[in-house]
Amino acid sequence: MKVGIIGLPLSGKSTVFNSLTGGNAAVRSWQSKSEEANIGTIKVPDERLQRLSEIYTPRKTTPAEVVFVDMPGLESDPASARGLDSVFVQQVQDVNAFALILRAFADANLPHPLGRIDPLEDFKSVIMDLILSDMSVIERRRERLTRDIQRGKEEARREMAVIERCAALLEDEQLLYQQEFSDEESRWLRGYQFMTMKPLLAVINVDENPDDSLLASLKDYLAGRKLQFIQLSARIEMEIAQLPAEEQAEFLEELGITVSARDRFIRAAYGLLNLSSFFTVGPDEVRAWTVEKNEPAVEAAGAIHSDISRGFIRAEVIAYDDFMRVGGDMNAAKAQGLLRLEGKTYPVQDGDIINFRFNV
Repeated sequence: MKVGIIGLPLSGKSTVFNSLTGGNAAVRSWQSKSEEANIGTIKVPDERLQRLSEIYTPRKTTPAEVVFVDMPGLESDPASARGLDSVFVQQVQDVNAFALILRAFADANLPHPLGRIDPLEDFKSVIMDLILSDMSVIERRRERLTRDIQRGKEEARREMAVIERCAALLEDEQLLYQQEFSDEESRWLRGYQFMTMKPLLAVINVDENPDDSLLASLKDYLAGRKLQFIQLSARIEMEIAQLPAEEQAEFLEELGITVSARDRFIRAAYGLLNLSSFFTVGPDEVRAWTVEKNEPAVEAAGAIHSDISRGFIRAEVIAYDDFMRVGGDMNAAKAQGLLRLEGKTYPVQDGDIINFRFNV
């Protein structure tokens, strides 16, 4: 999973990046579009993986990973209609989702680039940039499709209907990832790489004493549009993330923080992208794999290797909870009928332990 961290300059993007990755990316007073993105990778914490590793004592234990891309600040101007810089668009084409950082803190040393602290207006400003970027893609494609329609190409006519529907949704300031599309429509839309097709998580960046009056309208707006959000103090979370691991839990407890920003973010991102984890186990490696919820077994096999998917025969499956109930003993699981043989269409469940049988 790859997440692009976006937002206006001085919103705390790099501080959030550091709090999630434990990194030391420069926290600048201003970011220009010419700067390179910061990239960091974290291991997804999963107690189930650790318990399986304790049982199998493998040579290697491999957790799932999340890659974060901290983009330079968007120099957005609500009065303009520029949309996104082409360099920005290129850099985020392969991210799976956006984390939009919204500044909800005041700091006299870091004046807001638009001269006010209003996270709701910041949200609308960035969303409008995403929408304008998608509209420019549609406009370019319209010209080509119009020529193809004039030549009598029926498929071009059907594709035009799809992008006109998208244009209408965007003009209504709707995000495309929240809409329902048919399989054929989705196939066409994948080629467009629309910015608003990427699921979005709003991250409200507050200080130690959040201003509830400032946050109320933002949260109401996000909830009304069924947009997911989390709230954190990036500066505090960054300080915690950069402590030695053994000191982090103690510091979190002192501050009354029950779950770290990293763990809350990962949970929210998995929910946003409709993701789950399954496990493969053995003496060589115990590993967590990330797939979409209820993904067919044959497609989940492809997460490991395309040959396994291509030569899929059967999947030996046991639920993690069932495995632990028999003391982590696969022979006992077989004896009690807990280990099942499943076919290609079996919807993989979160926590499944799977051994794929295949032949190529």
